[in-house]
Parts: sequence; C-alpha cells; structure tokens
Amino acid sequence: MVRFWITPLALSQALLLAGCYEESGSGETRTADVMTMVAAPPQAAPLAVNVSINVNADVRHVVGGVSSFSREKFINIHAINSDLEWWGGNAQSLNQPQEVPDLLNGFVKNLDVYFGRDSGSMAYELTRVPQGSQPGYADANAMASLSALPRTYGYHTAAQRTVVGSAEFEKRMASWVLVAQERPFFPNGYPIANQGWAFSRTDTQAAPFGSSTGHFIGNYLARYFNQSGSVGAGAGIIKPKFVEAINEPLYTLIDDPAPHLAGYPRPTYNDVFRYHDGVRNQVRPLNTARQVQVGGYTPAFPDFEEAEPSNAALFARWNARDGAWLGGAGRNMDFVSLHLYDFEGIPKNGNVYKQYRKGSNVEATFDMLDYAMNWAYGGQLKPLVISEYGARAHQMEPNAWTPQRDWFYLKAMNSLMLQFMERPDRIAKAIPFVVLKGEWGRTSVPYNWRLLRQAFEDGTPANAGNGTWVYTEMVNFYRLWNGVKGTRLESWAADRDFLVDAYVDGAAKDLYVIINSLESTPRTVDLKLLGIPAGSTVTQVEQRHLYPDANGRPILSTSTSASVPGSVVLGSEATMVLRIRYSTAPAQPHTLSQSRHYATVGSSTVLTNIVAGSTHNFTVPNVTPGANGEAVLRLGVGREHGKSLQPVITFNGVTLSVPTDYRGYDQYNGGKGRSRFFGVLEIPVPLSALRASNNIGVRFPDSGGAISSVVLDNSVSTRSLARQ
Repeated sequence: MVRFWITPLALSQALLLAGCYEESGSGETRTADVMTMVAAPPQAAPLAVNVSINVNADVRHVVGGVSSFSREKFINIHAINSDLEWWGGNAQSLNQPQEVPDLLNGFVKNLDVYFGRDSGSMAYELTRVPQGSQPGYADANAMASLSALPRTYGYHTAAQRTVVGSAEFEKRMASWVLVAQERPFFPNGYPIANQGWAFSRTDTQAAPFGSSTGHFIGNYLARYFNQSGSVGAGAGIIKPKFVEAINEPLYTLIDDPAPHLAGYPRPTYNDVFRYHDGVRNQVRPLNTARQVQVGGYTPAFPDFEEAEPSNAALFARWNARDGAWLGGAGRNMDFVSLHLYDFEGIPKNGNVYKQYRKGSNVEATFDMLDYAMNWAYGGQLKPLVISEYGARAHQMEPNAWTPQRDWFYLKAMNSLMLQFMERPDRIAKAIPFVVLKGEWGRTSVPYNWRLLRQAFEDGTPANAGNGTWVYTEMVNFYRLWNGVKGTRLESWAADRDFLVDAYVDGAAKDLYVIINSLESTPRTVDLKLLGIPAGSTVTQVEQRHLYPDANGRPILSTSTSASVPGSVVLGSEATMVLRIRYSTAPAQPHTLSQSRHYATVGSSTVLTNIVAGSTHNFTVPNVTPGANGEAVLRLGVGREHGKSLQPVITFNGVTLSVPTDYRGYDQYNGGKGRSRFFGVLEIPVPLSALRASNNIGVRFPDSGGAISSVVLDNSVSTRSLARQ
C-alpha cells in the first residue's frame, strides 16, 4: 500500500494537526458535488453475444445463515466520526472551506455511509503520554487524566460536538477498526515524538515481546472511549470493535523498510507474529472480547503463491508467512485481517503490467485461508476483516489528480466488494480505502485516495486559485450504492465474468439488482425477473450506471423509466444498480441455503503438490444433498503460466466437465500480468452425484504447482431453479 516518509521535523509539524496523524494503504479521488446525469449509451457497440441474468424474487438466498445486506459491513469509509477532516476551515483542511460545509450530514447521513477505520488518533495521543515508572511503558495514570479531551470530542468546536456526538453518527461507529502503525508502535527503539521514550523491547516470560505496546493500547481502549456503548448520550466516542495490532508489518518493517527505520533492528517474521500475542495478552485483561477483538496480521500483499527472497519455490511465501502465522500466533487472534488491491499499470522493463485480485485470484485467496483454518482449527473459522481494499495505479500515482486515476480505484472497489458480498457470513468488515483529505499523506502531490480534493486541482481556468474542498470521483461509489439494502434474493449469471446480486427492501417496496462486469469491453445483459407475484406492478425503475467514457473518465449516469428493461448495455468493467419499485413488494416463500464444505487434509500441509498423471484424492464430508439447488466444486490452484488448468476430475465416480473459463482475466495478460496463476476453478457438480461423504479425484497431465484448496459449495433450494 502507498506509504510516505516523514522526517522528524515534518512529523512534529504534522502532529500539530490535532488527531490528524495517519499513515495507511492506497487510495485517491475527484468529482463534482452534483451527480453527473448522462443518458447516452457508454463507449462503443457491445459484443454480439448477450449474457443472461436471472433473479428469482420469490427465493431468499441464505449464505451461512446470513440473508440480508449489511451497509455497516460494506458501505463505509476509511475514517471515523471524530476525524477533524470532516470539517473545513481548519489545519486539516489547509484553512480552506468546503463546498459541503457539514459532510457528516451531507455525505454520511444522506448516502447512509458507516465508519470504517482509523490509524491516526491513537498515534497522536501517544505523543502526549509520558513514560511511566517502568522503562519503555506508558504512564497509565497520566493516560487516565489525558483521556477526557479526546474521549469527549475536545478537539472540536461546540457546534461540531453537537453533530459528531449525536446518536445519528455514533451509531455508525459500532464496528470500526483501530490500527497501530509500525512507527512508533513496533518495539524496535524508535522514539515517540514529543516524548523521547520508546516502547520496551523486553522479551521475557513475564513480559513477552510486544507487551509494552499492548499495555499502552489496552489502557487506551479502556480509558479513551465510551465504555457503556450508549450512543448520543454524551458518554463519548464509541470504542472500536476490531483492533489490528499493526498495519502491514512485513512490508513496512522487513520487505521494504522506510528510510526513517534505517539503523533500527529489522525483525524476523516470527518477531512480528509474537508481537501480536504480546499486544493481545495486554489488551484482554482491560477489555473483554465482547467489547474489542484483536487480530492481524494485516499483510499488504497476501500473495500466497509467490516465492520468498531465499526460496524460489511456488507457495514459499505461504509457508514462510501466512501458514506460519495461522499455525502460531494467529491461533490466539479473534480475527484475521488482510488488504487486497488491484494493481493497475506497474511499469516494468519498459512494459506496463496489470496484476488484478478481482476474479479468480481473490476467490483462491479466501478459499485457501478458510481451507487452512478449517484444517488447523478443527473446523472453526475466524472472521475475516478486509481493512483496506481498492487499487493502485502506479504509473499515475506521482502525478496530480485526474478523474481517470479515480476510475481505476472505483472499478476495483465495485468488483472486489461484490465478491466479498458472496461471503457475508465470513467477512466481518470490508473497508474501501477512501480517506477524507489526506493532507498527512501529501508528497510533491496530494494523496491519491481521497474523497475530497481542492477545486483548483481540475486544472480549469474557472477554478484557478480556488482552494475549496469538493468531491473527487470517489463519491460516486457511495452514490451508486445509495439506498441498497434488504433481503438477499437468489440470482444467477450465465457468465462468471458477470457478478450479480439482488435484494428486496420490503418496507420501501424496492427491489435492487446489481450487475458488475469483469470484461474489458461493453456487453449486453439480458435480464429476467422471475417469481414476481401477480398483481405486483412496477411503479418506477431507476437505473444507475458507473462506467468509463471514451477518455477513461468515470461517468455515473442515472435514468428512470416505467418498466424493467429486458436488456441493458454494461460498460467495460462497469457496475449497474437497478432500483425497481413495485406496488407490492415481492415475498419470499422459498429459500436457497448455501453452505461451504472443506475437504479433509491428509498431510502436514494444506498444499498438495501436483504430479503428472497422479490422481490426488480428497474427501468432502458432512454434506446434506438437496433435491433442488446447485453444487459447485471449487478447486484452488497455483501454477506457472502455461501449465494445464484442465484437470480430469471425478466426483463420486462421475467425471465432471471442467470449464475453460474462470472469473476475471487470465492472469497472464500476454506476459504482462501476474507472475503465476493463482485462482479457483469453479466446476459444476450434478446434484445426483452428491453424497453425505464425497470422494474426489484430481489428475493433471503435467507436473508443477499445487492444489491450494478443495471446497464444495452446496446450495439447497426449496423449489427448482430454472435458468433462462
């Protein structure tokens, strides 16, 4: 993720911006405050082959017991209610005004956005805390007296406190994430600004490594926040639900240490993992698991299939890092967190590389994590927190803001989120990396991943010298998803490069259909709404379409009509939301219950090395077959490009037909993509082949690489699902 290096002097200056010290992932933006209204069709003519999409409005779709859309979980921003960047005319805003003076009401409330993550406030408060009597430990008594100011929104004006501390905004803080940055929280001797002391590196049985940091974080959580959980009652800022012990530690401390860490000891992977245990063990006595969950290890680049500096083998990274984490300190964590970014435009050897997560790669990443946890933890899966996701546009990052750069971030956010939404039972929080103004991240240009920019950044003569803060294009992510909520409906696309989801909000009588394309060219989609009861008529259809224009600029077009379109044209890598209002909301007398079942692992590792001509056998137990529904075998594979992705697979003796296509691009991208293939092959299984215990054989024609996960996705429906 994007980092910036700050000199001690610059850091001291930054800390003067009360509560505004923050370092984190990657993101950026532009946009006008008024939604662009466009009715013209996007881009060039679509391909001739139409894609069929079905929505069964009478079938409730339940995934692992979850059947509704959580805006709190998915529609949020990388900020919290007390962030001073919500307001204009202050140091965080370069003393400039905002086009929308009250963004909490104008953006958060009006677009129904929740709060996601903060990495700056705790770092700032640490600079106010002296060392206690124990060297390398914070003075807990001083913390008790210093905590009242931040806890009661003391950095805000009286008028701002009325808004920030209201129930409307405190209720949106129920599941936010607090994270510590590597500097100065990791105990390596780095001094704490304005204080001069550093966290103790002591590593004894009585005080294991990381205890000094954990002591501070535990007291911070116990003293600087509302402990009652009540909202709008004047008790103060709501306590975080999730605490990440450190942000992207292996990248920032080991793989590519920042210049300011020169001369400080470089830790091992195990040091970082043990640090997590030290933090959790100090946090827990002062904060119950019901109040706060502690987790990690928040890798910047969870590239499980990649090599290590000292080991060129496929999956060496998994074995050295993520597998070791799950088998060690990860066992003691309450959740597993990670970051997922599409890489758009990596300059390398005179070429430009695209390395996407969206598509089959992110499927393989999640399946491998769950497959490993199922094996290591006896079937108990820890919740997943995606505390940053989005995109990097490496070639454009050193440049001034452009709407084209924002498009790269927007398209990644929409595709990735729809894939996250397929796991509502597994993902506890998913936070798009969109910060507010990000002046703490300014280099020679403003920070990339922003909700707000200054008007003059568009380069037009009309805005020359105008420092007013206006929206970037990133606001269109939230405008696109505005209002989406309700009960999940069964939906289906004939092509896996199209992600489709649907919800019905019974109270508003609205049915939402969301369609996202992973294709790089426009396509026509044929839409069929099934299971609509007789007498329920359409009163209005609103169509929102976020797509790139011919110059690569994001356009959010909206239109209304009186009937549901039979087909729509979806732009390249675009997303469309249809809001269909009925006279009577469709009911769901039927249910589709989806569950995932993991193959048993008969060795000391989750990986099964592929040997040419050998049949690799797996067993998937505890499956309840249904008379109606669908089943898919999900085979995670990591291989060098050019190796076969067409294994012969038998399922209880039945030979399955392995599709030649899989989600997203082919990862090779003409030699300018990912260095290896790591993805999931999704293979339909006939219901007649399902048993309570299922024997699976997988045989490849060539050697090399490994099978990383074997998962059976079993969906049982109370009625047949005809596909049209």
